[in-house]
This record gives sequence, C-alpha cells and structure tokens, in this order.
Amino acid sequence: GALGPWLQAHPLDTWGCRFAQGAGDAKERRAVRSGRARYVWIVGPDGCGKSTLANEVSARRGAVHRYWRPGVLPMAQELVGRAVTEGVNADPHSATQNKSLRRTFRLCYYALDYVLGYWLVFRPALRRGQDVIVERGWADMTVDPLRYGLGSSRLAAQLQHVIHEPDAIVMVLVAASEARRRKPELTEDEIERQYATWRGLSLRHAELIELDNGRPLSESAQELVDWLAGRRPSARG
Repeated sequence: GALGPWLQAHPLDTWGCRFAQGAGDAKERRAVRSGRARYVWIVGPDGCGKSTLANEVSARRGAVHRYWRPGVLPMAQELVGRAVTEGVNADPHSATQNKSLRRTFRLCYYALDYVLGYWLVFRPALRRGQDVIVERGWADMTVDPLRYGLGSSRLAAQLQHVIHEPDAIVMVLVAASEARRRKPELTEDEIERQYATWRGLSLRHAELIELDNGRPLSESAQELVDWLAGRRPSARG
C-alpha cells in the first residue's frame, strides 16, 4: 500500500530518526571502501557454500560474523515463550505462512534489529577497521520469502528502505545441479530462480559481486579476502 512510497520518500537509517543519505554518509562509505573494513552480505541458495565460505573468510579477516541478522534483539518466538530451533532448516519451504498482522510485526521487529544492530555493533566494528560479514542478510527475505513464512516479498522489500545497505552483496555461485547434490532441499529451477532474483535486486548503494565457488575453497576464499583488503578490483555481475 502506501508504506513503500512513504519509505522511499523518507529514508531512515536509525530507529525513530530520519537521516538523509547526504555528505556525511557518503564520506563514511568512501572511507570504508578505501580502507580495511567493509560490510558485506554473503548470499545464494542452499548448497552454494555460503556458510563454509563465510566461516573461512571471517576467520582469516577477524571479521564480525552473523547469520541472517545482527542479533541484538532475541528471536521473535522467544518473546511469546516459544522454543527456538537452532541450526539449518532442512525443509526451508515448509514453513507455515504467518497471518498478516503477525507477519507485519515480525518484519518490523527484525527491521528494528537491523537498524539497532548496524549502529550498535556493525558501525563501531567498521570504525575499528573490522570487516562485517552477514550470511543471507535482510534481502534474503525478498528473494526467498517462503523460507521465512511470508506469503510474498512485498513488505520485506518495502522495509529494506530502512536497512543500511552493505558495501557489497557477494553472490556465491555454483551450478544448480551441484547445489542440489549438496543440499536437495531446493529444485534446480528454484536455485536458478533465486540467482536470477538476486541479480535483479534493486540496490541503492551496494555492489553486486558474483563469486565462483565451484573450485577449491582456498581459491574462492582468497579472492574474497583480497577484495575485502582492497587488493583486487571486483567485477559487477
């Protein structure tokens, strides 16, 4: 409805306050990109090797490493006394779709986690010269809404306007057949659809980097480490 246009006209970068994407933010972004610290989301479908790559690169770079979100706030389920299941969902598209009001609350709650997490955790780390690596990131909900119990990606895409974009989104590439061989949760068609959706994502600032992961981990990890260190120019996918 009216939420998307309003968010586009009133970009937010922190809870309850409006911050224009002006000279100060641009100056900080240039400093991060030219220095040692960068904020990236590592994305791609199940089976592409996101977690293995993120763990390896985070260890080499001493990065702040998070899965999906900053984690400043507890999981929404904990607020109502529900148990939280740890680990990877073996059947990601079997999640029960949330009702409209509950879905809106959950998305706004996690958007708040991203806003607070950026200013309280990620930004201080970047200013210390420490990279920030997030697996999946907020936009994963717009690419694969069924995983999160969403009937559509519309509200997640609208709320993305309040999320501080990373410097880069690193899309981890493997053949769809190989991803399915590693993790058969998704069909090859769904894997290809997710890659295509990431490529078509509307980004305000972030650079999209396509990283070939159909090779030894040491090689793909080194390429990303080199990019984070500013030693090699990246190519937009």
